[in-house]
Amino acid sequence: MTTYRINLPGNIITISVVYRVPDARAEVKKALAIKMCELEKKMSNHIVLGDFNLDYKEKSIRDFFKTETGGTFKQIVKSVTRRKLYNTVNGARTSESIIDLVFLSEKARSKLIGTPTVVEHDVSDHFLVKFDFDVKVSLKYRIVDIMSISRGGLRSLRKNYQL
Repeated sequence: MTTYRINLPGNIITISVVYRVPDARAEVKKALAIKMCELEKKMSNHIVLGDFNLDYKEKSIRDFFKTETGGTFKQIVKSVTRRKLYNTVNGARTSESIIDLVFLSEKARSKLIGTPTVVEHDVSDHFLVKFDFDVKVSLKYRIVDIMSISRGGLRSLRKNYQL
């Protein structure tokens, strides 16, 4: 987990970015939940997001995070975030999962505008998760979006997002 603290006039936002390898041991999942709670005690306006490689469609995963974080965080992504096509001896099959998750602390939830959307694209088997916040920033500050794009993906992003 990598954590960033963004200081805006009147707002301090903490964003933790997670990548958990698919075959990680069970202890890693528990350690992740513990770290989320530790950081929340220090910084209350907290967003934890990333590729958790834990399918939130599974009730056991939802129950785990609810229990281990004491309800401190709410996961807001409800739609499929990854679709993978597998070729097998019996033909092709598709796997769909909700593994790209966004957890918000109570204070961060109070700034959420609307419902998150998941946008499919052909750059990756993971989809774009988009959500908006009500954060007041003085006009003297400029917010810049930065995106890392692999070769060939730029045309697709421009087409899909009317850039």
